[in-house]
Amino acid sequence: MIGVQEITPIFIGSPHFVKDLLNDGRFSDEEKNFFTGLGIETIHTNQNLESYDLAKLAFDKMVMDTGIDVQKINLIIYIRSRVPKYFVSSDAARLQFETRSTNALAYSLSDLGCADISMALKMAHDFLRANTSSENVVIAYGCKSSTKSRFRYPVTINGDAGMAILVSRTKKNGFVDFNFKINGRYWDLFHIDFRNKLYEDYEETCTDQRKYYFELALESRDHFKRLQEELFARNSLSVGDINHYILQNISFRAYEYYETAFDISISPVCKQNLEKFGHLGSGDVMLNLLAGTEGKKFHTGEKILILNNSPAAAWSCILIEV
Repeated sequence: MIGVQEITPIFIGSPHFVKDLLNDGRFSDEEKNFFTGLGIETIHTNQNLESYDLAKLAFDKMVMDTGIDVQKINLIIYIRSRVPKYFVSSDAARLQFETRSTNALAYSLSDLGCADISMALKMAHDFLRANTSSENVVIAYGCKSSTKSRFRYPVTINGDAGMAILVSRTKKNGFVDFNFKINGRYWDLFHIDFRNKLYEDYEETCTDQRKYYFELALESRDHFKRLQEELFARNSLSVGDINHYILQNISFRAYEYYETAFDISISPVCKQNLEKFGHLGSGDVMLNLLAGTEGKKFHTGEKILILNNSPAAAWSCILIEV
């Protein structure tokens, strides 16, 4: 079986209380009320590290913790920052070179937002299935805000983190099935106009808040419902067979919305990580999976359904057996 062998997050710097960050005079009363209602208490930030730096630190720690021979890594999938330090250059190739993983193929993945990790996991799974002589794929990601501000109105608050995931031939966190949906209609719902601007002036814009709050929310509910039904039908399962549900960490409101829509309970580890770390983009669902397994909340043989979406817009369901 192919599964997630290891998840290595890394946080550099001290946590900052959101309530303190909101008192610098930049925010309207409406924005303050929105951000204080998300359920995020603290975030980690580090102004001196780029997204690549965080990804490499996590990669190096994963190698150290597992003792894996980097020469036995067959593929590196680098989840690229939406605002990389350099254009044209290859962070995937840099990571392969600087980690001395000289036998590994390497490429970058981007443009699906939080759902990048879902696609990366499927690509890792499919690569190992198609290449029977290959053993290990590493997915590396550094979460870093695309603008100077951590506060994404009307969405969430971003923290900093690095993440490395080792996908290998193992029964641990084994992949059972994947299901995806993408609707390109929302391709520019959020964007940053960067040309002829300094980084300090970058601003993430929601081009249509009504479309985000209402149309995308309803479409997300409907797509998740359909994706789950298809996945359950393919595997002769029902809702009652799922032991735990994981969602990415956006807000308490998001948990309540999906719990009500599907009559399910989102695992408490999601809420705990949201409070402590804020939103970590593609890193959220893997951090939640790690918290559940390390904290003995998820047990061997249990089935976990990972729901992951982004306003790109993309939706995914991943069924894992612990």
